[in-house]
Amino acid sequence: MPLISENLRDTFGEIRLQIIFQDRTTRLSCIRRVADNEVLSFHIVLFTEAGIKILGKVHESVVSGGMLGEVIQKSGVPHTRTVSEKTHIDMDAGLSSLFSTSARSCTTECIEYQIRGVPYATIYEFYNPEYTPVAAVSGTLPRKIKAVIQKYLVGKPPEKSV
Repeated sequence: MPLISENLRDTFGEIRLQIIFQDRTTRLSCIRRVADNEVLSFHIVLFTEAGIKILGKVHESVVSGGMLGEVIQKSGVPHTRTVSEKTHIDMDAGLSSLFSTSARSCTTECIEYQIRGVPYATIYEFYNPEYTPVAAVSGTLPRKIKAVIQKYLVGKPPEKSV
């Protein structure tokens, strides 16, 4: 199964990762299309301490700005990647602002990485509805993920292209 970043590159051309917030166990980021700086997807990544320890230096490459899936794939470390079914959620003001849209919902999915059988990261991905069809099935987000979106995105104006 291709990585999300591979799909986005194939569809939209050159992309770049923008880190919005990062600490030891949490990263918020988005992937932007280089041509016009539009946000194509938003991600909340929750790392586990056990996974960080097992991944070691490869984790350092991830948190130094690498795209998680690509870094792990390139490292050759044995891993599993599980992708949930795509669902749609109602967007709050933070996601709507980041995506610069008046759409009311977007597609989301959850991706889980395990390294040698140990949970490493859970990624909540949200796709800009202006560029990705909204999934037919409705879903709900865990309360803690909604809280992260509220904390880091509400009231932040979208980055404009220059």
